[in-house]
Amino acid sequence: MLTDFELLKTFSVSKQGEKIIKLVMFQGVTDVATNIRQAELIDQAINNVLINDNKFNGLVDLSALGPAAHYPSPKARQIYSDLVNQERLEKIAVIAPQLILRSIMRFIATKTMTNKPIKFFKDYNTALNWLMDKNETFLQIG
Repeated sequence: MLTDFELLKTFSVSKQGEKIIKLVMFQGVTDVATNIRQAELIDQAINNVLINDNKFNGLVDLSALGPAAHYPSPKARQIYSDLVNQERLEKIAVIAPQLILRSIMRFIATKTMTNKPIKFFKDYNTALNWLMDKNETFLQIG
């Protein structure tokens, strides 16, 4: 199992402007214990960035994972589901250029039982433009 120090190098969480939290995944992990710990660290990192109770949008960039991506463990999916279902999260744009990534994320999105707008994109600029559009409020997981 990777150490927390090593796992923290597999992703980054940052604020982009006042209303967008950006999660970039650099590397997935395959064993269950490490997968769960990575999800916990991502959850902690996002909550550390969110000091106040303001609403925000999520930008998830999976571009670097490539076609070798895999499904998160059930416990990791639950952590991500809890994160997605936070009241202050308004909508989520997922950048997943590869078909396998979009398939995995669509599966996860349907399991989160959320009514928040989630949309999948092949590129960063289109995803960012959608997040910044205040008029569009539909759920598109397909």
